[in-house]
Amino acid sequence: MGGQNPPEPQVGPAITLAEAGVTRRVAVALAADLVDAAASHKIEVLVRRPGRLVVLDSYASRPAAMSRCQAGQERWVRLIDWPLGRELFAEQVESCLHDIEPADPIVTYRPGDDRFDVALLSGGAKSVGFDGSVAKR
Repeated sequence: MGGQNPPEPQVGPAITLAEAGVTRRVAVALAADLVDAAASHKIEVLVRRPGRLVVLDSYASRPAAMSRCQAGQERWVRLIDWPLGRELFAEQVESCLHDIEPADPIVTYRPGDDRFDVALLSGGAKSVGFDGSVAKR
């Protein structure tokens, strides 16, 4: 039976995470027009909970006109469901191109809480549950 192979499924933007000897590609929310195609993502795990990872995903901004953001970066806080390999929450916390600045600290987590806070200099803070639910602070 002749015929063509079916087309490969389209894979959206993804990050690669390695945790406890397991590597997964996780599709993520990403402003693809802001990403420098040559840039790689730097992933920092901020919080580990059973089945959940809170990560800070950083990558270079795409340079804009008049040399704007040549050395800028874009950063996102992401909540990952590790067993399912999917993103439950994403918030852009820094952007050279959109003038988004993070507060310090960006993420606050108190062990034992079922939530963590994500804070920006403008726009206040959000309280995020480990199920992905979001509430304003």
